[in-house]
Amino acid sequence: MSGCSGGAAHLTPATSAGGAALAMRAGFAPNGFAVGRRAAGLSVSPNPLKLLGTGAASKTLLEISEKGYKGGFSLGDSCADVATFSPASLKKAGSVAFEGKSGGSCSVVVTDTIGNSETVAVTDTVVSVRFNATTSGSPEMASVAVRLLSPDKKGFGAPVVTDITASECRLGKCAVAGPPAPPGKDKFLVTTFDKKKGGGTILATNSATMRVKAAKNNALSASLLKVVSKLSLGGASGTAGSAKSASLELTAKDPKGVTIVGKYEHAVTIGDSDTSGATTIRGGSAGGNVFTDSEQKPRLSYTGLAIGDATLTASAKGVADARARFAVTSSAPVYSGPEVSGIPEIDLYSTTSGSSGFSGSFTVAQTGWNAGSFDKAFTYKTASTGSSPNCGSYAISPASGSGKSYTVSATASSVAGECDLIVTGGAGKSTTVLLTFTTSSIGVNGKRGKP
Repeated sequence: MSGCSGGAAHLTPATSAGGAALAMRAGFAPNGFAVGRRAAGLSVSPNPLKLLGTGAASKTLLEISEKGYKGGFSLGDSCADVATFSPASLKKAGSVAFEGKSGGSCSVVVTDTIGNSETVAVTDTVVSVRFNATTSGSPEMASVAVRLLSPDKKGFGAPVVTDITASECRLGKCAVAGPPAPPGKDKFLVTTFDKKKGGGTILATNSATMRVKAAKNNALSASLLKVVSKLSLGGASGTAGSAKSASLELTAKDPKGVTIVGKYEHAVTIGDSDTSGATTIRGGSAGGNVFTDSEQKPRLSYTGLAIGDATLTASAKGVADARARFAVTSSAPVYSGPEVSGIPEIDLYSTTSGSSGFSGSFTVAQTGWNAGSFDKAFTYKTASTGSSPNCGSYAISPASGSGKSYTVSATASSVAGECDLIVTGGAGKSTTVLLTFTTSSIGVNGKRGKP
């Protein structure tokens, strides 16, 4: 009978004491069988074996071989809490598939049938993602995909998709598996969908960065930004002369028509057509007019200045604008001066400076314009009226756009007739004063005036 080990020469069974001793030194019993000489080079690779993630996505092969050895191998299991592997034994050199189970470290001893062994250090690094079911999730959520954005090495980048609904999240917290991710600073993209297996419409998304620790269960807390598909905006009203702060009802809805609770993927800006400075939109980020979260409640601050109605516009990227109105109730300027039959009227009849009938004066006041804390000037213009218009017969001071008290004087070339003086204040409101000039102190018959 004969046997061999490594590169040893062929030996015949020993038949004498000297031959037996020689055979024993060569690694054989006198009958020619091996007596425990160790095979050369039990090899396991990779060692350490570093798993990333759990389940099939983490599958890694451990290659086992041994030079000069054609027997089998067995694996001792001390990794039940960290990883699983299959098969547990091999009839010859080959590979064993490991899959991660939970973050941690352990060891597996690989043994051949002649007493050689090698210890494999096994680690598993696991990432999971957690988010709030209300502020990041949605009643219409059906699945969540988590993808590694960077570093994208060795095939990383395929998303891990978990089918989950908001009602399945425990105590309002949703937890899903993350993708295989190496230790270090990693960036992930988390996206929710309205269909299972990552299908249908995106409801919310955001990227987040975390430092992944090796051989640990790493939990990434994500705050998702919800996709805005529709906006609506409620208006408000005010009264000139009265300052106020009014709430504006801003509603953002997702692609399923659900009112969004949480942060918006794209900020919502509320603009205002008023250019006077009388209105200001507040309540958003940094107290301004840009809103990134449903918790931010817009308000319109109004100084009480007499202005026209303002158009409010809510806008966000990729969404149709929503419009509303800030309606202001303003009164017309109030005239104080000479009147005829209750109608504002300045009657002149002399072209001589300082004489009676040469000039007349009046004042104008308007709530929210030049009364109280407001000190705005009026503008005015003349307009032909009646059968004998004579708007060139009057000098008016101060100039339009200044003052609130006015003096109307005749000119050297004044001729008999009449003219409307239209005085305009805030919100485009105006009052009309009839100007007349006659050639005698008796006046013009059939005078008329305009309110």
